Amino acid sequence: KNLPSVSILSTGGTISSKVDYRTGGVYADYTASDFLIMCPELRDIANINAHKAMSLMSEDMLPRDWIGMAKIIENEIKKKVDGIVVTHGTDTLHFSTAALSFMLEEFNIPIIFTGSQRSIDRGSSDAFFNLSCAVKAAAQSDIAEVMTCMHGTSNDDYCLLIRGTKVRKMHTSRRDAFRPINETALAKVYPDKIEILNQEYKKTDRMNKSKV
Repeated sequence: KNLPSVSILSTGGTISSKVDYRTGGVYADYTASDFLIMCPELRDIANINAHKAMSLMSEDMLPRDWIGMAKIIENEIKKKVDGIVVTHGTDTLHFSTAALSFMLEEFNIPIIFTGSQRSIDRGSSDAFFNLSCAVKAAAQSDIAEVMTCMHGTSNDDYCLLIRGTKVRKMHTSRRDAFRPINETALAKVYPDKIEILNQEYKKTDRMNKSKV
């Protein structure tokens, strides 16, 4: 009862993909509900609502898909959730977060995009750590912006929360490929804490709610 509520919306991409050993490629097959089965410890962080929003590799994303994504996120916000996590392909992740930052600027909860550089069915996948950090940030941070949450180093040390309009993918395969541009990252997300790095952000009213 005392846990916050977080919606996980899957849109496709590598984090939703499994390897096709016949072709050597990957295809998007896993959904947000599958993530809960594969990573049950997410339920220790928040009460999770899991939904499949779409199933696209991010290189196939078009502006109409951003509009559809924004409408789905808006519907989740109307359910009074405390935060939203969107799983997304990495190739155009920074385009989507920039577009959605302007489309959803009036809302007052964390909206966090995450993904993975390696498909979720691989032993070296970064998917579970990114997803866990994203849910933690959505549930517990007071940053009311559209952000990315991806590995901060090549190891499972922490993830970086980066403002959606200030992030760029800098490498095709490194776990820590996403970096802030002309700005300090907003926060580091560790398994046991969130460390704010940049105080210039829009705040939620989460602290005010806790006092009521």
